[in-house]
Amino acid sequence: MQGGINEPSRGTKGFAWLCALMLLISVAPLYAISVYSHPHYDDYGFSINIRHAWLDSGNLSALLKTVAESTRSVRETWQGTYLGTILSNIQPGVFSENLYFLTTFILLTAFLLCFGFFFYTVFKVMFKAGGHEIAIVTSLALFLMVQLIPQINEGFYWFNGGIGNTFVYSLIALSLALMVRFWRAKGAKAWWLAAALLILMVALGGGSYGGGLFLICISVLLSVCAFYKKHRFRFVYLGFLAVLIACFVYSMSAPGNDARAAIMGTRISAPVAVLKSLYYGVTLLGSYITLPVVAVMLLLAPLFWRLAEKSEFEFKHPLLVLLLGIGLFCVQLVPPMFSGVFIGGGRIQNTYYFSFIAMVLLYELYLLGAIARKRSAPFVFSPEMKRGIAILSAVLFAFGLLGFSRPADGSF
Repeated sequence: MQGGINEPSRGTKGFAWLCALMLLISVAPLYAISVYSHPHYDDYGFSINIRHAWLDSGNLSALLKTVAESTRSVRETWQGTYLGTILSNIQPGVFSENLYFLTTFILLTAFLLCFGFFFYTVFKVMFKAGGHEIAIVTSLALFLMVQLIPQINEGFYWFNGGIGNTFVYSLIALSLALMVRFWRAKGAKAWWLAAALLILMVALGGGSYGGGLFLICISVLLSVCAFYKKHRFRFVYLGFLAVLIACFVYSMSAPGNDARAAIMGTRISAPVAVLKSLYYGVTLLGSYITLPVVAVMLLLAPLFWRLAEKSEFEFKHPLLVLLLGIGLFCVQLVPPMFSGVFIGGGRIQNTYYFSFIAMVLLYELYLLGAIARKRSAPFVFSPEMKRGIAILSAVLFAFGLLGFSRPADGSF
């Protein structure tokens, strides 16, 4: 990986193509086996009335009316997350079970596009990385997210479970990318971005509770930063936060949430939920640091070092950023912990893993930037060092994948 950021070496270009090809090859079988998917569990409960409405009338307006009625009913009896409820009502199996394979095409494609756009935006806009460097980081990150996901069946093959979690976090990634772009936007582009963000805030306020709280905390930090920097859009960022909180409160206030808690029969106090979330969140962080993750972080170190050295950021507070990152990660666990479902099912745990990969890679860059700023003399990775790192990373990556198992995997 020699050369400047805007002038990648031949090796960097070749490695970028290799990473992109690896990601493409790895997701192709996931799409291929989607033809064996079929509606499951909550897919039926959420969409049975819509299915009957479609069979009886074949009319789109009648179907949408039934969707609205079902959404109101679910809010009263089960949960207030209106985005997931509305979308779950119109899962592909409503129209034909033969169309249920579209679940994977919807969930996985949205995930790849939204998180891909997130990484592209962060590294292009914030760190001025070149296209090949962005391709390397994005491909490796998405590979880890998709292939090492804790529960792949609930993430990309179950519509009801995936739409309220995987899809919601895809939209969170999209909204964060747009917030980064909005920071430097001008003219009409700024207001188009503002309109898109407003729609996303309304939607995500009624997404998952863990994801909503996670986005609220990030938005608070972003708003504080905007006011500290006296940014011209600081009140607009505050407005996004206000809309998000208002919609989140509306979702949380649904009568169905109390009804659901009564059925489950278990609930703990908010302070205990926070403490338990911190404990189990840190435990999850430890379990997510696998050999493939370490290998990717090691492999990206020379690239991140170069980006950090050339960055305009000062990287002054690595310890504070680490503590904030751990807190942000753990805050996702608070809603399910408080509601009595412990850390949540596999579909929810998938979202923790998505946030972990994004956050750990960004923190690695920040930490390397802090180290670079403290050095009195510039440091450059020699070709020999890069070659050694690449070999070690490949070995760790290969052994890590061979030994990787998900929590639900049985014995051989």
